[in-house]
Amino acid sequence: MEKSKFFLKDFDFISLTITCKIIILSIMKTQTKHIRRIFATIFFVALTATNTANAANSEKRVYELYISSQCSRGMEALKDLAEVIRAFPLRKWDVRFIGKASGDTLTAAGGEAEILDNTLWLGVKELYPFRYHEFLFLRAHSPLPTEKLLVEMDLDLPRIKYWADDIGPSELRKHYLKSMELDVSTSPTLFVNGRLRDRPLGGLRLLRDKCRAVDPEPPACGEYPECYEDYHCQAPKKLGRCIQGEGVELAFCEFRDDVSFALTVLVATSTQGPENNLIATMEEMLPGAQVSVVYHFTDEGKNLLEKYMPQALPFFHFEQNVENAYRFLLLSDMIEPVEAGGFTLKKRIVRENYFPQRKEKSGLIELYADPLMPDIGKVINILLKTPGIAGRVALRPALPHLYHDDDRETADSLREEEALKWLVLSSDFPKRYPAYLKKYARYPGSSDWLNWFGFRKIRVNRKNLVRRIEAGRPAFSDYIEDFSRVTAGESMMILVDNRWKIEVRDEEVELVRILELLLKKTSTF
Repeated sequence: MEKSKFFLKDFDFISLTITCKIIILSIMKTQTKHIRRIFATIFFVALTATNTANAANSEKRVYELYISSQCSRGMEALKDLAEVIRAFPLRKWDVRFIGKASGDTLTAAGGEAEILDNTLWLGVKELYPFRYHEFLFLRAHSPLPTEKLLVEMDLDLPRIKYWADDIGPSELRKHYLKSMELDVSTSPTLFVNGRLRDRPLGGLRLLRDKCRAVDPEPPACGEYPECYEDYHCQAPKKLGRCIQGEGVELAFCEFRDDVSFALTVLVATSTQGPENNLIATMEEMLPGAQVSVVYHFTDEGKNLLEKYMPQALPFFHFEQNVENAYRFLLLSDMIEPVEAGGFTLKKRIVRENYFPQRKEKSGLIELYADPLMPDIGKVINILLKTPGIAGRVALRPALPHLYHDDDRETADSLREEEALKWLVLSSDFPKRYPAYLKKYARYPGSSDWLNWFGFRKIRVNRKNLVRRIEAGRPAFSDYIEDFSRVTAGESMMILVDNRWKIEVRDEEVELVRILELLLKKTSTF
């Protein structure tokens, strides 16, 4: 009897949800925005009230969607998640923002416009918590800019903007720090119950996945076509085609097999690495791929290293038969042939983290930092003053522009000049080099640097110094060539044993933590 009551309550709630949904979609077509707001508010208040009343019967699913709000893929994922909540109203959901925080400085992929947009979203969440999910739903579907949408919702825009300007940055900083802590840099990224969902989002993929996972499906699932485009049709090891057109009431997916081929991925460590997302992309694009992941330290891995001699890992090797795959043309610009047969990815398609052909220098820790980066003073002081780190990590100049084209701006010339000084001073004047860095930390990029050598601790003949620096240019060219093999445009990174590469964000606490962990290790990893 109790079970019957439970199903009856669920049925009544779903019926109410569908009815409200039909009403609101009809009302949204009217030209009277006040009526639209009233019915939208009624709908979402009804959902909130019912969620509260039935919390004990919830599936306990919590969705956290990380996005860049100026990213079209992020907004497609938000639309997808909003539709999931329509079909499964008892599930909890929230949106978090992706960015970087260094002290009080916030940076986002979309620049200042995205940061402002993020703070407006957070202003709605703080000032109008009972309408926040309504806002997210409308934001996902509306072409209007956020400010105009807030006016359409009849919210107090000046009040929200005041909060966004006054408190918004500090609240947004928490979002950015959390995304950095979780190493989330891709929009969109979804966590379900705290676990990363590593399947693609958008195009109602999430909704279809959830609808297929329950039996029976909620009635709301039947309102949506199974697909709109061929790429919406995803099934393990299958090619999907969206069947739609005349005589088809709701589009549906049709699946078939693709050509089979081996895809071997040689990786450096067993921890989550940069290859994971790309493997998932390849399996989706080329469903005939028979993927095997091999660690470089195993017997099979050593054989692959000897056979293909890859300069960097992860190393992707595609069997020759990939040429017959249905979507090979989509892959062709990303790969190149290898001498031993088959294909591999072109350089920089995947982020590299291990360089097996470089000479191993056990115990060496090198921090590469851009001499002109905003926080270079903090970085230098960490190396000079932090107990346990000072004197144990070698500082090398990073040249981020080498990752890009050959156009060299003035800033790049200044950067190279300073990098040359670092290399010559560390090599020819090792005892005086720390004193120079200490001064440079206070006055980065100063044109008055020669006068520093009049100080007692840096007493060097200036003319001799200039001659030594000029004489170091040929060796600097070799340094540039070597560094270009390991850089991916980072402002800061670490090389361990001359082989392992670790990326470091421009964040003081993280740098100290990573260096301390590395220095505690008694052997290479």
